[in-house]
Order: sequence, then structure tokens, then C-alpha cells
Amino acid sequence: MKCDPLLATILAALAVSCGDDEPERSDGTGCMAVDAMTTQCPHSDDLKLEELFLHLNCDDKIVDKRGPGTLTELTGQDGKTFAACCYDVSTIDPDPNSHCAVGRPFREQGKTLSSNVRAAKVRSANLRLSGAATARAWVNAATGEHSSVAAFSRLSLQLMALGAPIELLEDAHRAALDEVRHTRVCLAMAERWGATGVTLEPFPFTRPVDVNVSLVELATDAVCEGCVNETLGAYAAREAARRAADPQARSALETMAQDEARHAALAYRIVAWALHVGGSDVRDAVVRALRSPRQPLDSAELALRVGLEPEQLSDLQAQGLHDVVQPALRALLAA
Repeated sequence: MKCDPLLATILAALAVSCGDDEPERSDGTGCMAVDAMTTQCPHSDDLKLEELFLHLNCDDKIVDKRGPGTLTELTGQDGKTFAACCYDVSTIDPDPNSHCAVGRPFREQGKTLSSNVRAAKVRSANLRLSGAATARAWVNAATGEHSSVAAFSRLSLQLMALGAPIELLEDAHRAALDEVRHTRVCLAMAERWGATGVTLEPFPFTRPVDVNVSLVELATDAVCEGCVNETLGAYAAREAARRAADPQARSALETMAQDEARHAALAYRIVAWALHVGGSDVRDAVVRALRSPRQPLDSAELALRVGLEPEQLSDLQAQGLHDVVQPALRALLAA
């Protein structure tokens, strides 16, 4: 199977190769829904393989199960929870070519924060009707990249507080500087499409920034923000650049996608370090984080920035999950 370039970048960070032979077995978690009143799970020896499903992967096949079950609560894609018994399983991907049915913002207590925009105006003369909307899309993108500066700055301090290797600290700071550059690029693109006088207001911190997190909290945040959301964002930016009709938008997104690929790889390296240091407690928390609902990609705004119809990017989330995120997460947990 040909390895996606973004997946290759992540696997290289984990010191794992893509491989191109027979499907390899991967460790995973197989679950089955149970009644809410269930108090004890049956042993895996008493179950058939077909009774179990993979909550993270939609098309892998369970080929082995083992051990006692763990009673837990899962969250479906509709956001509703249900009781389940979960087991350690081995899986393979029987058809690597089949498919399943951006960024790291700063969050406080689950709420995304970004700066307001001051004195932004859009010229109407000599612009296509879509010009104003495209300018606003690039301004919105700039506020998201600006928010990521704060997120990586906090991450670097959290890594310091937990005694992370110096290489992780260095790359977290580099990522913050990348996001500063992305902010400038997005503002320049907005100006090209007619936005003038764009100024980002002071960042709306509502409380002192807390950098004292546990290893479990750091790992679960890295899984959701980096291993899933940021990886999908890098994948989407790359694919949007390939389809872009506007050469300047294509060039901007190509550069940003390359940077975001390094940021995604950094997230996997952070989780790998946390798993190595924290052991089973961190691994259990990581697995739980992988069952949480995923935020959908905003393909409509991304399409507007590069002059495409939203339908042309509508399948990117499913493709990115299958081609990059799922195999990368399997490699992470196996390593």
C-alpha cells in the first residue's frame, strides 16, 4: 500500500515505516454495546468476533480478541453516550484502498477563543461578487492562526512544567512562530481580495493561563487537538492547495500545509513521550480521548479561500481519517 506523504511524516516521527507487504496486525479496542444496567462484562472467550465493533476505525477487521472486558461508556458520532464492554483486540485492514463512510486553536474550558477584528473594510470596486466573501474567509483564517500562537505558547510552558525533552520544547516554539507567519500570510491574502485596515484586537484571555496540567491532560489534549484535528487540517490544506484555481492561494496553502504536517507530527511525538513516561494510565486516557466526537472540518470556508465549490472538498474528512489519522493512531498505540 502506498503511504500518504503526511502519514509518512508522522510515522517517521514515531520511528515507524509505512510498509508495503501483507496487512499487518495492529492492536486496538473492540467493543460491544450492552444494557445500561450491566454491571460485569463477559470474558472475551465467551464472545464471537462479529459481536465486537471498532469504535475508532470503520473498516478494519477484528481477527483476535483477548482478556476480560472493561465496562465503559462510549460517545457516538451523534454526541450521545451508551454503555459498552470493551476488549483488547488485534485488527487488520483488509482493503487499504477503501474509504470510511484545521488547526490547533486556543481553548479555555472547552471554548475556542480568538481575537476580534478591528476596522476591517472590504473594497467593492473592481472585485468579483465573491471577492468580499473570500476576503472575509481569509480574515477568519487569520484569527484562527493567531489563536494557534497562543495555543502553542501555552503548550511549550506545559511541556516545561512536565519535564519534557528539550526537542519537544524547541519544536513547540517553532510551531508558534509558524503560526505567526501563517497569520501574516492570511492577512495578506485578505488584503489582496479587498480587505483594508485589518487589525487584530488584544487576545481575549478571560483568566490567567494555567500551565499546570497532568501528563494525562497533556496527552489527551494532544490527541484531540493535534493527532486528530491538526492532522486533518494539514491534510485538508494540502488537498485544497492541489485543487486551487488561484495560484497565490495554492502557494500559501502549500506552505501552510507543510508546516501543519510538522505540527501534527509533533503532537504524535508528544503523545508517544507521554505514553512512555506515564504508562497504562496515559494509554487508557488516550484511548478514551479517541472515542470522543470529532469536530467536522469547515470545508466551506476553506473552499471559499481557494476558489472552489464546497462539494469539491466535502470528502476530505473521511479521506484524511482513513489515509492518515487511523493508521497513524494505530502505529502510535502499537509503538
